[in-house]
Amino acid sequence: MYLPPHFHQRDIELVKKVCLENSFITCLSMDTDGLPFSSHIPVTFDFSKDQWVVSGHLSIHNPQWRHWQSKPWGQVIVGGPHTYISPLFYKSGRDVPTWNYISVHMTGKIALKPKAHDILRDLAQLTKKFEQDSAYSDGESWKFSLPDDLKSNEQIESAIIGFDLVVDKVEPKFKLSQNRPAIDQVGIKEGLTKRGDEQSKAIVQWMDLVRPK
Repeated sequence: MYLPPHFHQRDIELVKKVCLENSFITCLSMDTDGLPFSSHIPVTFDFSKDQWVVSGHLSIHNPQWRHWQSKPWGQVIVGGPHTYISPLFYKSGRDVPTWNYISVHMTGKIALKPKAHDILRDLAQLTKKFEQDSAYSDGESWKFSLPDDLKSNEQIESAIIGFDLVVDKVEPKFKLSQNRPAIDQVGIKEGLTKRGDEQSKAIVQWMDLVRPK
């Protein structure tokens, strides 16, 4: 990824935050012809050790896991908030449109997890995370269980395969107008606040986190 120094986010806690808030990711591999292949899946992140781990699962019919059998390399892309920046927002003078966004790329070795006990553990953790995030106001949430056609280990292993991406490279790009004069940053936040949609408001919040007042 093209990553100019002024957009490289070095605050690890902010990188973790954007990952945990955007856990539906793009997962990349190379197919047998050397062409890129992608899947869009929910994942969990384990930041508890020095080497981070991204865990997910695929349908057994998704060919991506077979790519990793011969080329156990993968990349996941975490997409954060993003929005259009109008030249009208700038206070320092004439300029051109651009786009502000946050994206985190993680690259590493893939370890496939074909066994039912690993798959079940990951599915339970994934369900717990997203049920907590989407629980009703009264706290009600769905408790993890499997349908009748996935009760046995053999049935699970014939339908789903899990994986871990053990991260060895992290590229966190927070393009939030850090290269603009302070007067323009003020104008951008004013313009986005006036626009008022959810993505614009999210970018304003992140601009405040990355470059506090």
